[in-house]
Amino acid sequence: MNKISLTLGALALLTHGAQAQAPKDESYYKGKTISIIVGFTPGGSYDAYARMLARQMPQYIPGTPNIIVQNMPGGGTLTAVRYLDGNSPKDGTMLAAFTSGLITSSIADPDSVKYNFSDLGWVGSITRDFSVCYAWHATGITSLADAKARKEYIIGDTARGSSASINSTILSQMLGVKVRTIMGYTGSAESRIAIERGELEGHCGAWVSLPQDWRAKKQIVPFVRFSRVALPDMPESAVFAGDIVTSDDDRKLIDFLLAPSEVGRPFVVSKLVPADRLTTLRQAFAQTMENKEFLAEAERLALPVSPILGEEAQKMVADIYQAPAALVQRGRAVLK
Repeated sequence: MNKISLTLGALALLTHGAQAQAPKDESYYKGKTISIIVGFTPGGSYDAYARMLARQMPQYIPGTPNIIVQNMPGGGTLTAVRYLDGNSPKDGTMLAAFTSGLITSSIADPDSVKYNFSDLGWVGSITRDFSVCYAWHATGITSLADAKARKEYIIGDTARGSSASINSTILSQMLGVKVRTIMGYTGSAESRIAIERGELEGHCGAWVSLPQDWRAKKQIVPFVRFSRVALPDMPESAVFAGDIVTSDDDRKLIDFLLAPSEVGRPFVVSKLVPADRLTTLRQAFAQTMENKEFLAEAERLALPVSPILGEEAQKMVADIYQAPAALVQRGRAVLK
């Protein structure tokens, strides 16, 4: 079972903390529709998590509004985030789901991602990110050494600044693999089709986004992972990137570049959403993380659940923006 979760007792304590501030207007959401804007196309794990949330979260919001999911790919999911500050309503009826790698890019590569993610209202994250770089079985790559020995390792990506983009940059700039990235894929589902066609040799992305039959039939070989913790079904070939580099400075740099992966799969609202409505959404999110039907569906889909609630996620992101200047400069040099 590919599932990592907080114990119910610990989560209950966190939920209690989220309920400390009662919303001012409990009838606000009655008769309304909440939209979750996903920065990827349908078919990937981001989309799956959002639809799971949309099915169970309404019952915990006073007024029981409908929740719908809309897909808005573009800019490595930055388009969906910027929509919150654009023409979207700022009343707590619009959420966005995006790749947390954009947080790193906004600090280390601000020319590409001009955005401060600590300004957003953080509703919560369903899971931390568990990402790998993998090769299609037909390539013959079975290890990092095999990948390094090739003239090039061809992968696809949505855009610069995504978590996948950062991971592939670590692979090329710090681990010595000659990566050629073809940009413009709108989501992981499109990249997977290209891999099966032989257009790409692999990908750097979320383990949970990979088709279960690929994993079961060993059609892919993950040779690097980007989380300290490995999911139970990850093979030993997926070595943590921080254990591969040899210097303390490089390990610290990798920890900095991957810090947003601990925030994982976030759901956010505009900073202009009234505080009491953000509290309402945070409470509902926390309660959904305990919902038996939600957890059962996640288990059935082999999607891990390791929640980070809104206030904790907000603090984690603020801390990332406090990284030492020297570390940020090194990060900029790598991601340049």
